[in-house]
Amino acid sequence: MTRWRTVWCLSVMCLLVLPVGAQDYVGHDACQPCHSAIYGEYIQTGHPYKLNKVVDGQPPEYPFTEVLNPPEGFTWDDITYVIGGYNWKARFIDQNGFIITGDAVQWNLENQTWSGYHADEEIGTKPYNCGRCHTTGWQTVEDNGGVRQDGLDGMAGTFAAPGVECEGCHGPGSDHVAGPNSENIQKDSSKELCGRCHTRDAERRIAASGGLIRHHEQYDELVNSPHRFMECGNCHDPHKSVLNDLGGTTNGADCTACHAAVAVVVPEMAGHDCKTCHMPKATKSAIVTSTFDNEGDTGLLGDIQSHTFKLNTDPDAVMFSEDGKLVLLDDEGDAIVRVEYACGACHNGSEASAETVDWMYANAAIVHTGGMTAVAALEGLGTPGDFVLHEAYPNPFNPTTHIRYDLPAGADVRFVVHNAIGATVSVIVDERQVAGRYLASWDGRNAAGNDVASGVYFARLEAGPFSKTTRMTLVR
Repeated sequence: MTRWRTVWCLSVMCLLVLPVGAQDYVGHDACQPCHSAIYGEYIQTGHPYKLNKVVDGQPPEYPFTEVLNPPEGFTWDDITYVIGGYNWKARFIDQNGFIITGDAVQWNLENQTWSGYHADEEIGTKPYNCGRCHTTGWQTVEDNGGVRQDGLDGMAGTFAAPGVECEGCHGPGSDHVAGPNSENIQKDSSKELCGRCHTRDAERRIAASGGLIRHHEQYDELVNSPHRFMECGNCHDPHKSVLNDLGGTTNGADCTACHAAVAVVVPEMAGHDCKTCHMPKATKSAIVTSTFDNEGDTGLLGDIQSHTFKLNTDPDAVMFSEDGKLVLLDDEGDAIVRVEYACGACHNGSEASAETVDWMYANAAIVHTGGMTAVAALEGLGTPGDFVLHEAYPNPFNPTTHIRYDLPAGADVRFVVHNAIGATVSVIVDERQVAGRYLASWDGRNAAGNDVASGVYFARLEAGPFSKTTRMTLVR
């Protein structure tokens, strides 16, 4: 049986009853009087609700979601704790401390359905050993002399508090509560702190299963991405949730701060921010949210955005290891997500037109690239019906702008940049081209390869019987 001790918190005038062995933990309520604003933000995140005790047969309460019923065949009197329940999913612990297993024992919040969890394991055999990341002050059975939480056989250890409370990140707070100062509380804000829980693999590889990245891989995703030099706090406010419009991202999450020169070439994509494609839902917490099967091409989407990855525009590239359990890295050590996870989020017939995977790869390859690219003959686009010169994008620009044009028939094409007095600055295209949709780029240089000055320039397209000019502004 668990032994308890009473702690008197002088600074907050309260009595806390804590398990023996957790005497340095005072509970998150002790933090509220001095840190009320931060406490109010933190208590609305998912961290405090990783593990939730069922009291007097009543379900736990959450700030934004509800878990109304336990699995079929169980009542709330049969449940001691609920694992999760904040936004994603809920699993249930029985009266003996074992996680309930079976075909319909996990409640999925997003689509309000039941799904299986370790269905091949008999009920009453799956111990709860998730406390390292679900609780505060977790000690395993081996570490604490065989003591189990609440004396339950299925509990593989004890904790000071269910859920990740303030002390889950800041460390035991009894000294700080007794005499607050900046030296007697942990203030680590490095990604390694987050990495204690947001990881699965000891070698920091990205774990996968069933064609999607597994949940709790955020640290592994970050350190295997081009942004490995960054800290979690560069983009995340650690006390706020990114869900439920709670403002959990900081100004550092604005990609343009570092990537101002990266232009979206395709005008139809101008309304999307970087995260739309580079943080695709390639990760599964609870459910697969979408699948698409178009002309033999199949893709999956999970319910969690991944971290910022490169998109692999090679349709023959392999994303996962042969056994499907790891995400592979490129020659630079970066994880690269296949394009269908990004494009398929919209182009699955629901948010936007349904397109083939071949179409996705061909179009993704031109979103940022310059040069001359024929996008017309791509499967699914068809041949244009009219000659069209589209507006330059971006405009104003520095250093490169991109201009699309459509040819309904083959023609001799001459595409020339002029300055404000009509003098030729650069010839972008001078050749015969077949019918199609094309993308031209101008890098702000003249025919000699020298940078030209800021100012207004004009791109004139002459194609067979068609001619038109568009205006561009270069800002150095």
